[in-house]
Amino acid sequence: MDNLEQFIRDNREELDTAVPSFKMWAEIDKQLPKVAPKTVQIQQFAQQPTAKVFTIRKFMSMAAAVAVLISFGIGIGFHLAPGGGEPIALSDISPEYAEVEQYYSNQVSSNLAVLASFNATTPEIKADLEEIDLWMTDLQKELSIVPDSKKEAVINDIIDLYKTKVAILDKLLESIQSSNQKNSNQNETVDI
Repeated sequence: MDNLEQFIRDNREELDTAVPSFKMWAEIDKQLPKVAPKTVQIQQFAQQPTAKVFTIRKFMSMAAAVAVLISFGIGIGFHLAPGGGEPIALSDISPEYAEVEQYYSNQVSSNLAVLASFNATTPEIKADLEEIDLWMTDLQKELSIVPDSKKEAVINDIIDLYKTKVAILDKLLESIQSSNQKNSNQNETVDI
């Protein structure tokens, strides 16, 4: 062993406590080779290629797992969800609703009979009335599966559809009767 090595071993603790000054670190930094920023980024990526690929793979596998779970959930939901049930008439719920349903049904029937006597039912009106009937059937099916807390709202919607149907027929009858009165008034004035 040479004297320098012996001196370092003997005085290691005293030598390790010394901290180089900033000036010395600046001199060391000047002597280091300069590396371009692109090279640094490439070197950093080259050091950890599996971390970024693993992150993307992990993300893609989680997304696939979520998609599979959602698909199963939707499939099970469609399988277990009630198909709408059988339509329930208002008369099946209570006697009061039976009276309401009977009243509006009679109004619709009488208005349709009057319109038939005038030959005034056009295909557009028939299509509108059939659409209202489809909505009513859908609501009656919903009535069979809706929770008790929501039944009153569905019943009110059914009654509103009956009212709408009667209102459409009443408006049509009024317009036909007013046009008939105008025609009869014109005929009377011509006869005089």
